Amino acid sequence: MACSKPEKKELSISDFETKIKSDMDYYSMVETFGKPSKDIGRGIHIYVYELKDSTKMLVGFTDKVLYAKQINRKEEIVKDLLVGN
Repeated sequence: MACSKPEKKELSISDFETKIKSDMDYYSMVETFGKPSKDIGRGIHIYVYELKDSTKMLVGFTDKVLYAKQINRKEEIVKDLLVGN
């Protein structure tokens, strides 16, 4: 019997536009969007989610979501979803 790996969620900007909330904790973020591909933060967590259109979502996080920004391959901000609280 082969064990199958859980499928990685294919995320789009609309997933974040409709589901991300500033009061989410880490566990509800993982439940909603899956585990981030990496954490590039220093001082605060900055979780990186790869989107299916080859952009990335950066989620700034301490004990709640501080911001969510979509960036392109040149690391330019395409869209700000949450700015502070």
